[in-house]
Amino acid sequence: MLHTQAIGAGVTTMIQPKVATVYQHMPTVMSSVSTNPYVGTGATIGTGQTQFSLAGLSSGASCIVRTALAFNPDDDNSNLDVQLKFTTNTATQGTGLTNFTIKKEQALIMNEGADQQYISENLFNFFVGTTLEGSTQSNAGSFSVEVVPSSDGELEVLAVTVNIVA
Repeated sequence: MLHTQAIGAGVTTMIQPKVATVYQHMPTVMSSVSTNPYVGTGATIGTGQTQFSLAGLSSGASCIVRTALAFNPDDDNSNLDVQLKFTTNTATQGTGLTNFTIKKEQALIMNEGADQQYISENLFNFFVGTTLEGSTQSNAGSFSVEVVPSSDGELEVLAVTVNIVA
């Protein structure tokens, strides 16, 4: 069964995937902290696991996040931005920096008309630095995936993959 989210034009919205299968092959430094890297209860759709914790990782670890999204816009000539929204670790939050984003503007350009599905695959690469590292889920940084469309429409999450090299 397909699962879609209604997304409003210009509204930053956290994706809420409906998870069919989870394959977890975490680095030992992460699996020694927790068997489930997902934290958060912000979603009412899908699993409720919307934040990916970077617990167990130290500065220098690298991460690749792949998203595969399908969007059906209500208007012609629309765009969809995709971003990772990071929540910093507790030490960094003490300095006043709580969140930051990495955005791919116009990650999906939809010029063929409204009311049809467009598919986008995006890769985000980043290194874990001192603002994200942490030894536990309560003190480490985390991230979620968000979208910002220029038109109202229906979003379907086809896949989210997180690859970490510790």
